[in-house]
Amino acid sequence: MSGASDDTDALIFVDVDGVVNVCARGEGSSNLLLSKGNMELALQEHEPEFLKTWGNLVAKVSTVAQRYGDLACPDEDHFSAILVLRLANIIKAAGGRRTVVLSSKWRRKEARQKVEHLEEALAQHLGDDFEFDGRTEIVDENGARDRLRCIGNYVRRHCKWHPARALRILILDDFFAGALDGFSCGSRRMRDSTCVEAYVRRFAPRFRDVQVKLAHCYEEWRAPDGSRVQCGRGLSERHVAEARDFFVAPAATRVYCHAELALWKAVLAWVTSKRQSKAVGGAGKDHASTSAAMVLSGIVAVAPELCLRM
Repeated sequence: MSGASDDTDALIFVDVDGVVNVCARGEGSSNLLLSKGNMELALQEHEPEFLKTWGNLVAKVSTVAQRYGDLACPDEDHFSAILVLRLANIIKAAGGRRTVVLSSKWRRKEARQKVEHLEEALAQHLGDDFEFDGRTEIVDENGARDRLRCIGNYVRRHCKWHPARALRILILDDFFAGALDGFSCGSRRMRDSTCVEAYVRRFAPRFRDVQVKLAHCYEEWRAPDGSRVQCGRGLSERHVAEARDFFVAPAATRVYCHAELALWKAVLAWVTSKRQSKAVGGAGKDHASTSAAMVLSGIVAVAPELCLRM
């Protein structure tokens, strides 16, 4: 499997719950993990008193198990071997210039042991030692908007540390087993994957070659009783294939860098000052300066949009 281009950096943000395991959205902020123990419990017959309290949760786990029972994780590890293999394949596809960032709630210190087990499992598939290269900032996340803000802040810092190279950003997340239903991030509404990708792209320099892709590991359906089931369904083979294509696809255009734009702006400022200076004599010269300023103004305005083939 070939990796990304040698002149392109890859930045991968990894959520865990709903990405390398399967979970259903529960009540409040907690989700229900599809573990082997929970699946067995859900499929058992229960006393009426038990079902009065836990019946809704049992029904959710049961319907998720019918679709994704083969992805149930062991109770001790909280990740699926199949889904970890898919994550490893994505990491391989990113090539050697990759940075893998833990953006999950697992980045907190109380999950350190679980993270170590996940890193060991990934290392076995990668054939080399593996540790996450970084973590997003620790904040109290109240939903997907906080997760996206943390990812965006990390992108901004990464671009300052590595300012010159092309960058491909891949986000693997189920957003707390949640839909892209128009929730707001600042003044923007997140209605689909392209909205999320555009939002994160804004944290990178405007004129740098940066592309963003979201793999939203989410699915929802109606249970037999008509209730809504929201599920972090884990990485699919389609996600792996799309990630591979995203990393290996060559850049189609050349974009202007900061240095080039700074040069154009400096020239424009110089010509504009000459045009405005009373020292410039003669209508012809003034007309020439005005024309030059207008041309350069147009160049600076459209330079970011020019697409010059490599």
